[in-house]
Amino acid sequence: MTPKRKAQPEGHKHSVLKHARLRGLAYVNKRGRVVEGKETGSDCRCRKKCFEIINEEARMSILSKFLQLPSKDAQDLHLQRLIEKNEIKTRRPRNENSKQRAASFTYFVMDGNNRKKVCRSAFMSMHAVTQKRVFRITMLLLHGEIPRDKRGTNPNTRKIPEDVTKLISDHIQSFPLKRTHYGGKEVHYLDARLTIKEMHNMFVTKYPECGVKVLTDIFTIHDEASARNLSSCNSGSPQQDPRLSVIHPAVRPWPESSQVCSTFSRPTPVVLTCHSHG
Repeated sequence: MTPKRKAQPEGHKHSVLKHARLRGLAYVNKRGRVVEGKETGSDCRCRKKCFEIINEEARMSILSKFLQLPSKDAQDLHLQRLIEKNEIKTRRPRNENSKQRAASFTYFVMDGNNRKKVCRSAFMSMHAVTQKRVFRITMLLLHGEIPRDKRGTNPNTRKIPEDVTKLISDHIQSFPLKRTHYGGKEVHYLDARLTIKEMHNMFVTKYPECGVKVLTDIFTIHDEASARNLSSCNSGSPQQDPRLSVIHPAVRPWPESSQVCSTFSRPTPVVLTCHSHG
């Protein structure tokens, strides 16, 4: 027996793209668009003359050290430490409905071991970050929070709830099975008159509150369900598709061809009853 291969997630495509974004390297995104590598932005041209205070060699060193930080959280925390929150000393509202700023912020960069004050535009240019990212970090600083990378932590909206999965499994197991020896071993089949559509309609009638509106064969509820086939109404032989399931409406159905059953076109309606089996 050959040893089981170890997973290498760092070689996965999404991991490669994530590493390229973190290091500021050029890459091709999932849509096939080329994203250029990060570099120092344009001169701020402010009255403080930040790009004259910080020479080109120092600017390159600032960006290089920033991009070498091990994670996005480490980068955001580094940026937050270079920002200071200041209380508003004098407020001069232009009118009664004007929005008041909660605080002002001062920005710094590290020139070697020296901490030097720069404007916000120079701060963003020297670290090659967007205004949106700086705004998020300042809001976290304002509320006394530490930056945390929450990308990819949203719940999966396409997942079928466990309670609905249990009902689907019980519904499939409630139908009687036929036993036959096919290929030298005992195989279980559903009745030839039973169709996926009829099973789905029965489930929707019995559990209308579940919101199950679409059925397909892409989701196997249990191993027991995967062993159940539809038998052909003509020859009595098992169908090619072995799996039956009813899925949540959030899941996109496969093409209609994957749901085709020879019993769908029967003109005479068949009334079947569900009962539990041992």
